[in-house]
Amino acid sequence: SQSKILKDMTSISAVALVGKTAKKTTPANASPVITQKKIEKIQVAEKSSPNVNMETQSASKTIQEMLLKLQETMIKNHNETRTDTNEIKEEMRNFKTDIMKLDGKVDSIQKALEKNENKIKEVEKRTAKTEQGIGKISQQLKLINRERENSFIQIEMDQAAFYLRFQNVEETKEENLEM
Repeated sequence: SQSKILKDMTSISAVALVGKTAKKTTPANASPVITQKKIEKIQVAEKSSPNVNMETQSASKTIQEMLLKLQETMIKNHNETRTDTNEIKEEMRNFKTDIMKLDGKVDSIQKALEKNENKIKEVEKRTAKTEQGIGKISQQLKLINRERENSFIQIEMDQAAFYLRFQNVEETKEENLEM
């Protein structure tokens, strides 16, 4: 885990401790003489400079504390990021749910629009048929009106002819009487 790796990186090595001899790991192919010489140099350096060793230990401790604070901050940030990520995921789920609901509503609206368009087309067809029927009725009424007008004209002509005959009959009677 991250905390274990960070602790391993920040822990004080045995070399930094006062009065302790350090076991340093060396490669398997290093000769024991070279390793021994390195150990002796380290021991001499430790004994000859106790102040430097104390300063090194103090600096190491300060660095370790800083790294631990950094680790705590990183863990806190990681947890906050995880929380934020979970919140974002939840919001995304909510958005998806809302989008699905909206899609359903859009589908309902589209179906209603299609129904309305079909009804409008049906009404337009009925209106066209009604207008055709009205046109036919109008033509029939015009024809009937013409026939009626012709009938009135015929009646008036017959009436005028009757009056003329009657007048002619009266005139011929008057002529006969005067003679």
